[in-house]
Amino acid sequence: MLAGQGIDTKFYDFLNSYLVEPGSDGVVRICGANLNYRYLALEQGDEILRRKPVKTRLLAGKQRPVKTSPSVPLGVFSAYSHSGDTMGIMRSPRVAPSNPHPVVDEILQCLQVRTPQQYLNRFNALAALSAYEQQQVPAGKKDGISRYTMMVVNLHDQHGNRFEAGEYEVVLLGGKQYRPDLMPKGFLVDKQMNSANRNLVYYMDFDKLKTISDGHFGIRILARPTSGFASYREGEFRSEGLPIDRVFSPNETTYVDITMQRRVDRNVFRLRRSDRGHEDFKRVQPEGKAIDE
Repeated sequence: MLAGQGIDTKFYDFLNSYLVEPGSDGVVRICGANLNYRYLALEQGDEILRRKPVKTRLLAGKQRPVKTSPSVPLGVFSAYSHSGDTMGIMRSPRVAPSNPHPVVDEILQCLQVRTPQQYLNRFNALAALSAYEQQQVPAGKKDGISRYTMMVVNLHDQHGNRFEAGEYEVVLLGGKQYRPDLMPKGFLVDKQMNSANRNLVYYMDFDKLKTISDGHFGIRILARPTSGFASYREGEFRSEGLPIDRVFSPNETTYVDITMQRRVDRNVFRLRRSDRGHEDFKRVQPEGKAIDE
């Protein structure tokens, strides 16, 4: 896969900042188009991290906490955008026998792949190309092109029930104390919710994110309701030795699938002898313990 990370300013629209969003080609984010991705599954356990209000640990798998997709070659070009005959990665290349175009040259090399080893060689070569291209310093700037990563948070309970907008909060944490104020300055570029599935999407500067305090990263989930006959406890994931560059990678998306435990109070359902007549349940209050406790 070949992608551009340049912005053609003639398409600039001051009403739509996404047309000049860093880490994109003016239309598509590199980490969104990349077929390589990571997957982190977290499940709320019973270990209590705090008593009042109760907060329990979000657990990741011990053997292989972060899963990765099969490797797909990706080449990023810093000078090409999504479209147009000036910078467009498809329309702008011109082929001359004496001066092969870099994009066309990479396409031709990809078409010559016949064996698994050649595929691996292409993967490594395009990774090296991307690293080189993203170190280039655009005109008028002091530093090279930043690399970005995206995190998609998919939140649900153990029964598969999804949370609506406003029913949960996600707080990113940094440092050994796992505090939001210890996240690197300027790491967050954009945050939005997918209106179709209510997934929360974070778009982050990877090179700033990897400077996180003490190398520790965490996610705190506050799901609602927090009290009543059916409720949720606060949950928190702490990396505790899991390197942040295992969870996130430049130019890639990480899917974080989080399962919260829906707690049903013991008083939500009670049996009464039929010969004792009707009982008014209006004044019944939650006991404070779940039916499985």
